[in-house]
Amino acid sequence: MATQTSPRWATAQGAGLVVTLAWLGTLLASALPEIVWREGFAGARSQVQWLQLGGLLLLLLVTGLWQDARPLRGYFLVLLVLFVLAGM
Repeated sequence: MATQTSPRWATAQGAGLVVTLAWLGTLLASALPEIVWREGFAGARSQVQWLQLGGLLLLLLVTGLWQDARPLRGYFLVLLVLFVLAGM
């Protein structure tokens, strides 16, 4: 009888990494990076927006390369579209 192997994200450690990646994307698409950038580094708003966009694109790339993160691909794509439509 063949045994089924569960995906690595089904384990506690793999699930923790995927959840951490999802939270990273959520915080990256929020206003938090802009607040930290303005208050901590006194930078211009347009600079941090490009960093946020690059970070979201990087996370989208990670979902294409890392098998365990593939379920997050649609989520990161929606975050990216909303970020761009909101005016970056």
